[in-house]
Amino acid sequence: MKKLLSILVLLCSLVTGAQAQHNVTQDATMSEDWSVTPDNPVSAGATVTATYSGSRHVKSVKMYITPAIINGKFSIGDGRQVYFSKGNLQLVGERTWKFADNQWETFGNSQSDNHRDLFGWCTVATPNKTSEDDEDYSSDNAWGNDPYLQACLGTGWHLMVGDDYGEWNYLLNSRTTTSGIRYAVGSVNGKNGLILLPDDWNAEYYALINTNQDNGHYDNNVISSEDWTEKLEAHGAVFLPAGGHRIGTDLFVVNTIGHYWCSSYFTDMFIGDVMRIDEGLIQPKWTLHFNYGCSIRLVRDVAE
Repeated sequence: MKKLLSILVLLCSLVTGAQAQHNVTQDATMSEDWSVTPDNPVSAGATVTATYSGSRHVKSVKMYITPAIINGKFSIGDGRQVYFSKGNLQLVGERTWKFADNQWETFGNSQSDNHRDLFGWCTVATPNKTSEDDEDYSSDNAWGNDPYLQACLGTGWHLMVGDDYGEWNYLLNSRTTTSGIRYAVGSVNGKNGLILLPDDWNAEYYALINTNQDNGHYDNNVISSEDWTEKLEAHGAVFLPAGGHRIGTDLFVVNTIGHYWCSSYFTDMFIGDVMRIDEGLIQPKWTLHFNYGCSIRLVRDVAE
């Protein structure tokens, strides 16, 4: 019975995390006595049935597919809110995607083919592209529309808009929150980055200093992994690590500055918008050439 229970626990952990949906019937550690219908559920909210064909008593179990989100709501415009994915986007195999297991995780200086989290502009279909020629990159930065990414992570994901009056500007500078706190810079488990607080954040959950300010320092808010998980993420807080950037195969400013691609861009100039993280200056709109490799953090609308 213990073996059966362990199989059920593994199966539940695979299916309820949307990022593992496509592996449910293929994972080598699963018993061959289990099958899952449908084979490849890609939409959050779907129900799958795992059927057991072996000699034990339990025959099937139903499970609900939930998106791999941080459960905090963030306003990005009047009447519009999003959830953030549970971590930065990672390429872990050929056209195989996952979200980082923890929000502070990055691959840092360890970037290689089929193992990277710094991507050129609109390279969801060609994620290993490292060309330094801007003209080698297409325009539309619609990462959530790729069928391979959808098969791995589910549907409904998208980037945020980063222009002067875009969604990042609203989230960082304009939205109204319960506590009045929108963001702070800090360090989580030794990784520097930006802390985002959800609309309903209560300041009593965790004491942060130098909030909503551009002149902060990462060492203002030094947070352990335990405190982050139990006191911040549990209440919907999001952490965006400063993963640096890449030009060609050269890496720069890892754990010092973060650049996160947005969906907005200037076609004729081969530059796209990024949200820039620097401990002394948080920029909801910055621009970089398409050949830069930057971080990707996907969001999904609350209504979905």
